[in-house]
Amino acid sequence: MSITIKSFTPSKLKVLYRTTKSEKVKSRIIPLGHCQKIVKTLTNNSSCDRIGRIIYKTPLKAAVNKAVFSEVEKDCAAMCSKKLPSVLRDFSSENVSTFSLDKLNIEIQKKAPLLHGVLQHSVKDPFWELLSMNIC
Repeated sequence: MSITIKSFTPSKLKVLYRTTKSEKVKSRIIPLGHCQKIVKTLTNNSSCDRIGRIIYKTPLKAAVNKAVFSEVEKDCAAMCSKKLPSVLRDFSSENVSTFSLDKLNIEIQKKAPLLHGVLQHSVKDPFWELLSMNIC
C-alpha cells in the first residue's frame, strides 16, 4: 500500500492511498483531532513507541486493546488446539523425558507470536535477558 499525505488547510488532512488489490488511487479527508495527529505521526517515520503513546492518548485506546486481546486469545486457542497439539499436550514418555523450556519457547514463537511478544515484554528481569542471550 502506498500512502501520500497532502495537507491543504491547517484543520484538514487529505490522505491519498493505493491498496495492493486495486490500482485506483483513493482519498480520505481526516478531520482535525486525534486521528489527524496519528496519521501525521505515522507518515513522519516516527518510532513505534511514539506512535503507541499517541494512540494510547486517544479514544482509540479501547479499540486497540480489544483487538490485541482478541489476537492474544486466538494465539492461546492455537496453543491449546487438539488438531495440532502443543508439546504441553503430549504426555508420551518420550516427550516428557525430552521436554525443555527452549522447545516450549520455540513453539510459542511459531504458534502464538503475539502471545510470545506480550509475555516477553511483560517480563523485564535482567536475569532473563542475560539468559536469553546465553550469557549465564
